[in-house]
Amino acid sequence: MPIHVSWKSMVKSMLGNSKYCKRNPKRKCYPFSDGTRVCGCKGGWSVFFATVNKMGADDTKPMPKKRVQESKEKIIQWFIESTLKSSDIPKWIEMAQKVLVSPKFNEKIKDYWRSRLENWCKSHGDHKVCKGLNKK
Repeated sequence: MPIHVSWKSMVKSMLGNSKYCKRNPKRKCYPFSDGTRVCGCKGGWSVFFATVNKMGADDTKPMPKKRVQESKEKIIQWFIESTLKSSDIPKWIEMAQKVLVSPKFNEKIKDYWRSRLENWCKSHGDHKVCKGLNKK
């Protein structure tokens, strides 16, 4: 079966890497779903197929969405869930707490939510949300 066209840019970048071609410089061509054929060194192709297998993807199907998109969708879902619950704290605090403990978010995002929580805690210092906030 031909490789799906959404993988073409990834293939071309791997085939263009001279380090991969030093491993196995023999040329190999594969068909794509748009009717074109892409040729390159076997070393580049082996790196491409190994990467696809590591991702758990199928090269005959469209490239899966990036994980960043999944993370955004989870944040939105957390926010929606937190708005459905009624409590004495703002709706965004539960989401911020989940972001701070999640390993999926980088430090820049965590720093933003940590500073927002710290600012809220300045006026609500005795609240249970504010206890242990300085732990990273």
